[in-house]
Amino acid sequence: MRGSTHVTAGLTAALLMPNLNLPAMAALTLGSILPDIDHRDSLVGRHVPILPRLLKHRGVTHSLLFAALCYGLYPPLGVGTLLHLLLDLMNPAGVLLLWPWKKRISTPVVTVVSGGVMDGVLRTGLWVVLVAVVLHRFLGYSFW
Repeated sequence: MRGSTHVTAGLTAALLMPNLNLPAMAALTLGSILPDIDHRDSLVGRHVPILPRLLKHRGVTHSLLFAALCYGLYPPLGVGTLLHLLLDLMNPAGVLLLWPWKKRISTPVVTVVSGGVMDGVLRTGLWVVLVAVVLHRFLGYSFW
């Protein structure tokens, strides 16, 4: 997934959860991109280039252990991290979900290549939901 897809998913999830305050929404959204600190083209990776050199992409930061650590720090951060992992499971390269076990895991049914057509379709769908939620939640529009 592209970072923009992860951020859109995080924002959408944060707005769909009732009773979340602004810091929790921000943490959930941050968690949705946090695992990609291991990628040189990520927002953090571009500004802290040592991280992608130390961490293998879709390695420890894409594991349930990392998500549990994030959840322990602040639950909404962990939820956002889990959301990221769920999305990256759709990438055919898979993730080391059970790190340190070296087996990469991916979903066999749904395949979304980062930057591919389905990534764009998913991101567009998430934007539609995000706009609908904002219109409903903050402006009182009713679609259902």
